[in-house]
Amino acid sequence: MRFRVVTPIAVLALLLAASAPGFVLVPPERPLGVGDVAPALEVESWLHGPPVKLFAPGTVYVIEFWATWCGPCVANVPRLSEIARAYRGRVEVVGATSPDRWGNSLEAVRKFITAKGERIAYHVAWLPESAGPTGDVGIHRNPWFRQAGLENLPTAFVVDGRGRIAWIGDPLTVDGPLRRILAGDWDLAAATRRWGDSRRAEGQRRKLEQLLTSGDVAAARTLAFRLVRREGGDDPRLMSLVASAIAGSPLKADRALLEIAFEASARSVSLTQRKSPGMLDVLARVQFLRGDVADAIESEESAIALSEGGMQDAQRKNLAEFRAAARTAKERAP
Repeated sequence: MRFRVVTPIAVLALLLAASAPGFVLVPPERPLGVGDVAPALEVESWLHGPPVKLFAPGTVYVIEFWATWCGPCVANVPRLSEIARAYRGRVEVVGATSPDRWGNSLEAVRKFITAKGERIAYHVAWLPESAGPTGDVGIHRNPWFRQAGLENLPTAFVVDGRGRIAWIGDPLTVDGPLRRILAGDWDLAAATRRWGDSRRAEGQRRKLEQLLTSGDVAAARTLAFRLVRREGGDDPRLMSLVASAIAGSPLKADRALLEIAFEASARSVSLTQRKSPGMLDVLARVQFLRGDVADAIESEESAIALSEGGMQDAQRKNLAEFRAAARTAKERAP
């Protein structure tokens, strides 16, 4: 997927989907997913917290792949720290990152850690540089990501006490699976099936983007409806990406598609308990396109309260746009 500036939410799309310039998804060289034994994770150095042995029997690990420029990654620091404190001695939380061409240097990561201080209550690992076949470099090219066919930051992997990948997803939704894994109540076979379903739904999402770009409104409606109502409704990130794709497409004025986008974005926000600034931002944009300007302003304000840095700057611009529209509407009212 290549980064392309097409709408005011393009910056959000970059942060949500990690679609950095030159980023091209390629097929994994060897499949990796839920149910598989976790492969070795090469660590060059530990930048915060003591070194961690990966993967010791009996210990559960939450491995989050992140970058300093990724707004949702930054917003996840408090939640990951809560998890690390709550399960100390039973769970090792590791934030894994590596150099890229968009500012995620060793110096930038060290500066980030220093600024956050003790608010980061988990380990931070610096991984060797990973590059894709087209020359793009970054944590999204780490072998784990490549083999799992992933493209989104932040993404967390949970490795259970027997060294198997038990769950993969948005770190904001890790709590429930993690509790069940620790309680010994996690159905790994069912989770493996769900992972396969999610990979198929992700393929359909990419097809939806193609239909939206080509202007095939009838086919786009059918596929978007199927994704939201039947195949991917319990995946908050997929729902937000579907909504973002519709809101940023040439077909964004189509009322039926816009209603599907609203349903998808509202569901993503609900599933993440209104804690994801990126997903709140997508909801705000969809609400604005629907004409629900007051709701858009409220959602954007909530997003800004949770974010910081470049992501927050982009959201403040969106908020200014929404407020200006509200003022204009008020002035024109009889």
